[in-house]
Parts: sequence; C-alpha cells; structure tokens
Amino acid sequence: MRKLILQDYQVKSGPEEEIECPECKKQITVGGKPLTYDVRDSIIEVMMSPELRLSGRELLERQKIALRIMESPDGEILLEDAEYGKIESAFEEITGFSRRDTELVQRVFEAPEVEVQAVPEEPPAPE
Repeated sequence: MRKLILQDYQVKSGPEEEIECPECKKQITVGGKPLTYDVRDSIIEVMMSPELRLSGRELLERQKIALRIMESPDGEILLEDAEYGKIESAFEEITGFSRRDTELVQRVFEAPEVEVQAVPEEPPAPE
C-alpha cells in the first residue's frame, strides 16, 4: 500500500510587483501573496483529465478512488497498489505541470510504501 499526503499547502501567487492602478490613481503591489493549493482536487483533476482519453468504465473506476480521496477524514490516505498505479500513471502521462505543482507531483511519485498487517479474525463466540 502507498500513503498519499492530502493536506493542502501554500504557493505564491506570482512575483510581487508594483503596478499603476487607473481607478485609484496610485501604485499598488500585486502578486507575492500566498495561495492555498487544493491537493485533493488537483489529484482528482489529473487522474480524470480528458487528456488521458479514459473509457467510460475506467472513468467510473477512477471516480471510486476520487470519492475515497475527497471523503478521507485525515490528511492522508492509504491506497492499494492498483489504486496508486492509476494515480501515478496519470501523473506520468499528463503534461503542463508548473512550479506550483512541484510539491504535489513529488508527493505522488515519492508516496511511501507502508506495510499493513491484517487484523486476525476472532473466532465466533460459543453459544
């Protein structure tokens, strides 16, 4: 299984610069402000991108994973190898990532493998 971190992170909105504001007739500073990067939505957008040309059946399979990601109450999710493979392959195939996406792409490609131990079944209670 793979553990994928789902917590949002901060990115800058662009370089800080001074511009002339025609309405207020003065110089104002724009850019350089932190923005919240929505990790869950971004993973789902990549995983279900039209660029992947998914079949209807594959889209529905990925929708199940997307729902698990959105409904995960913690800031992380454990994924079966097959589920992780669908996400990883989408990130390998999609192009056009930018500097703001670096943290997200790193989280996907470097998602640690975790060992999960099965909980032994308790024998039925005697009647």
